[in-house]
Amino acid sequence: MDKTNSLIIGSFSQCVDIIIQEHEPTKSAFRMIREGMLKFTELLQDKSDGEALVVQTGSSYDGLHLSRLLQSTSGKHIFYPSIDFDFMMIYRKYEILDQSSATTDLQETLQSSKEFAVMIHGSYTGYVRLAITNHGREMIQRPKCDFQEFITTDGYIPNFIFKTKLFPDHYQDAEVLYQREAPKYTSSGPALSDFTPEQTTGHSYDFVHTFPCKTWPGVALNWTRRPRPTGWPSKELVLSITKDGCAVVPVGHHLSETPDLEWRISFNAAERELSHSLTQRQKSCYTFVKFLLKTGLRPSCILTSYHVKNMMFWYCEQMYGEEEWTDELQGERIITFLDYIANALENKSVPNYFLPSNNMIAHRTSTEIEQTRKEVLLVKDRIFQTLLLTLTKLQCLDEVKGATSQGEVQTMLTIYTVFVQILYKNGFLNLSQLTFSERCFGSVVRLNRCVRNYVRTASAAFSAQSICELLKPFAIAYTQSEDVDNALAVYQLMLRSEESLVIAEYKETFTNLGCLYNLKFKQESEEGKKNEFIEKAESSFKTAVRIIDDSPSLHLAYGNCLLDTKRISAAMEQFKLSLKITRARDDDQALIQIMIPSKQETKTKMAYVSGQIAAGYILCDCFMKLDEQYEARKTANRLTSIVVSSTLRFRHDELLVCAMALTRCGLDVKAELNRNEASKYKDLK
Repeated sequence: MDKTNSLIIGSFSQCVDIIIQEHEPTKSAFRMIREGMLKFTELLQDKSDGEALVVQTGSSYDGLHLSRLLQSTSGKHIFYPSIDFDFMMIYRKYEILDQSSATTDLQETLQSSKEFAVMIHGSYTGYVRLAITNHGREMIQRPKCDFQEFITTDGYIPNFIFKTKLFPDHYQDAEVLYQREAPKYTSSGPALSDFTPEQTTGHSYDFVHTFPCKTWPGVALNWTRRPRPTGWPSKELVLSITKDGCAVVPVGHHLSETPDLEWRISFNAAERELSHSLTQRQKSCYTFVKFLLKTGLRPSCILTSYHVKNMMFWYCEQMYGEEEWTDELQGERIITFLDYIANALENKSVPNYFLPSNNMIAHRTSTEIEQTRKEVLLVKDRIFQTLLLTLTKLQCLDEVKGATSQGEVQTMLTIYTVFVQILYKNGFLNLSQLTFSERCFGSVVRLNRCVRNYVRTASAAFSAQSICELLKPFAIAYTQSEDVDNALAVYQLMLRSEESLVIAEYKETFTNLGCLYNLKFKQESEEGKKNEFIEKAESSFKTAVRIIDDSPSLHLAYGNCLLDTKRISAAMEQFKLSLKITRARDDDQALIQIMIPSKQETKTKMAYVSGQIAAGYILCDCFMKLDEQYEARKTANRLTSIVVSSTLRFRHDELLVCAMALTRCGLDVKAELNRNEASKYKDLK
């Protein structure tokens, strides 16, 4: 795949993150469920009298799963892709000893050990039998403990003990998450799943019952010392993980002759720490690929989320270091990861991350594996069509339903168009959350850069190559409509996201920020906030003065700000600086409200004049208030000379402003001449 398409895929994956993570109904549902989960775990721990530690696990807890709350055709709400909320019930009093770490033979260990049972490694790597110790037999000789009847004659604990009697009856009456029927349980690997059927709600609750082992299993010692080309996980993280030991969960190997007597070594706690250590880009790669595979693979395919998770760990350890995960390379990492999965299937091996000799698809037929490999490659080759189908199922793109028959390029452009529209809308609807808005608009700009070779003509939304270029028209529109808060938010966003570009090409942003903060100062009544706004206004104006030397309107605005705080002398200095500028910026214009008399009536009109004329008029007025008529007349005459070279379409209003200044300082004859001259340009306004 070429570099352009890789860049587009990387940008699309970031868009998916934003659209799903910030979907408010989904966020609200997750908050509600997690609050319920917390209450539920507390309830279970209370009922266990300290014997069980209940922890939340799995991708939904580790931040490795994206799901969106949708409305089904029946009106019910459903998560897509479906999601498991996993609980691990750790029976902490029933500790397991790894026989490989024992210093005595098995029989002596069973007699002397203070652990509940000893795990003995079997024929398949990662699977063990649990032999109960003498101390363990004493532990189960107590009321309401029915473990004894299931222990085999040779002292092994079967893995179905948790499936015989899951909870006492009073648990079924507990209203912990929401009102529903009594739980229905099914077995899924080591977990007992409590379903409101997944096809109805898109989520289920898995309860994994485990016995803890405080030590790291001997069979996995090689994981702690094998070479790691990328430096991940770090030595410190490996050491931290091994200190937490492991657990055993009740499931046997698929090919075992006695699966009921086998338990699988679980590295759940280790996986959780590894998941949390991944960078955001690595997590995004994993969740995006999971999305594509969920949509693109048929139900008969043998690849599971756990397989993909283990391969992601291998991928991060063996392929690319953290410095090689950048926004520009994100799409390439996604494509390479799909190839990595396909290669593993071609080799008919998906090795467990901690126990490489445990091939997790060893029980699958060559035909099943090859069919899955082909479908993974098809997902990669038709990645845009697969993504379009995924987004349609997520109800993100109602406009493109039925569009999956298009070619890859046209499909890509369809996705691009809708992403821009969604992100544009979300960015402006959430201006109060600058970080989120910045992500939205930044993603729009990245998309525009990626597809510019495919798009010939477009509006600013589809052509802007920077956030400043994208947002400037809206900042101006908000300012002109006196929507101060939104105007401030947009200018602030431009500044925080592309400060160097603002200083180089959008310098007027600082002037506009100063004006807006000054307006907030005048609108605010609370003294503390007034001081905050005027400080921000002055800071913005000072920055503008430092980097702009050709804007009379800047000095006009700064002077007005100083007048609002009664600093007349400082204000007049700014107005004087405005008049000294010999060549103003082409776009330097200012609105000033003045009293323009006519023969019929005297009324207030809005005149559109240059910053110099406006500044000179106010300066003239300041001099007169200070009884400095000579300086006022000098200023008024200076205005007359400036108007001679002004733009024709503004000359009418500017001559009237000059006339007002001349009248203010007692030069009535010159004022009348200016009014007469202004009448010549009235039709040019």
